[in-house]
Amino acid sequence: SYPAVRRHAVRLCEGRPNLSPRNVNSLTSLTKATDPQVRLQLAYTLGELDQPQTAVALAELLLSHGDDRSLRAAVISSLNENNIERVALTVLSSPNTKQAAAFTNDLMQMAAAFGKQATMVGLLHKATASGDGQYEAWQLAAVALCSSPTIVACLPNAAAICIRSLVKAAA
Repeated sequence: SYPAVRRHAVRLCEGRPNLSPRNVNSLTSLTKATDPQVRLQLAYTLGELDQPQTAVALAELLLSHGDDRSLRAAVISSLNENNIERVALTVLSSPNTKQAAAFTNDLMQMAAAFGKQATMVGLLHKATASGDGQYEAWQLAAVALCSSPTIVACLPNAAAICIRSLVKAAA
C-alpha cells in the first residue's frame, strides 16, 4: 500500500484505547516501515496508546532510527508516565550500547519529569557502569546531569548514587 495510506491508518488509531491485540501488533510492526513519515506518525500515535508493546515499539524506533532528529523528538514527546519505565528498560537492555547511550540523558530527564525514581536509578547505574575503568563522553555527561535541578528535585541523592557507582567500578 501507499505510505500516505499507512500513515493515515496509523493516525486513525489515536484516541482508541481499546484497540484489539491484532491491531496493536499490526501497528507496532510498522517500526520497520521504510517510509520515514510512517515511522514519524507511528511515534506520535504510540504515545497515545497504553499497551506494553507500544512502549517497546517506541524504544525500537529510538534505537533503530534515533539518528533521525524528527523521529527522536517524536518519540521523546510520546513518552508519558505510563510508558517511560518500559521504554527505558528496553533501551537499557539493548545490545546496541552506543545507541542506548545516546538516549540515556533524554530518558533520565523524562523519568525525572514524571517522578520515576526507580527508572532514574537504573539509568544512572547504566551510565556509571564501566568494565575497564574507562568512561565515555556520554557517561560523563550523564553524571554531570545529576546536578541539574530537574534531576535533584526528583532524586535528591542522584549524585550520591553516581559517586557510589563510580567508586564501586573503580575498586
